[in-house]
Amino acid sequence: MRIQLNHGLMARRQHENGSDAGFTPVMPGDFRAVLSDLPEAKYLQIHKKNGEFAYLPMNVVENLIFKGSLLVLEA
Repeated sequence: MRIQLNHGLMARRQHENGSDAGFTPVMPGDFRAVLSDLPEAKYLQIHKKNGEFAYLPMNVVENLIFKGSLLVLEA
């Protein structure tokens, strides 16, 4: 899918093994994104332009959509 972020934000970062690696900034713009399909971890994986991945929990994604800060351009 493709999304548009209208405001910059801080998202989670993960190590290769899936463990937490702190935060990463995500600047406003258009991004490719993938919804997780794991029942124990519902999140949106954002493909940043520098090749890194950023992760947003679904409750945060829903809140950003409600506020108009995140738009789904293509599902």
